[in-house]
Amino acid sequence: MKRCSTADNPKQGKPLQPYIWLGVIYGVLTSLFIIFLLKSKKRGIKFSATTTLTYIPVETDLGLAIAAHDTPLVQDDLTRISGIGPVISNYLKTNGILTYQQLSKLSTPHIKELLAKKRYRLQDPESWPHQAQLAANKDWEALAKFQNEKSG
Repeated sequence: MKRCSTADNPKQGKPLQPYIWLGVIYGVLTSLFIIFLLKSKKRGIKFSATTTLTYIPVETDLGLAIAAHDTPLVQDDLTRISGIGPVISNYLKTNGILTYQQLSKLSTPHIKELLAKKRYRLQDPESWPHQAQLAANKDWEALAKFQNEKSG
């Protein structure tokens, strides 16, 4: 049973030409995307399953401070601060708080206001600036001691 139309029986099936064109277009788009990824890798842009785009609002003081830097900031692992999990860490990063140094310069009321926007009111950010300062100074022993005293 043939599905393609032939000259002697045009009603036998649908012509394959539109599907061939769709395949060609799909192949070209896929090739262009792969070329884009390869060129991006050469430029130093890294893509991974956990890549997130970071929005830094320029109106805020932190956004202006970040925009003033010529060198890109290295993002710190904010989850090392007691009370900050992956969700709050990503939320802080989307609001321009990428490093321990930036977090240590924020006041507790400012952090509470920021968390209240997303209704993260269960967290107590009272000690976050102090913990962030210890982490920014890479004083991991003092940070662990502080976190143990705070939890126990």
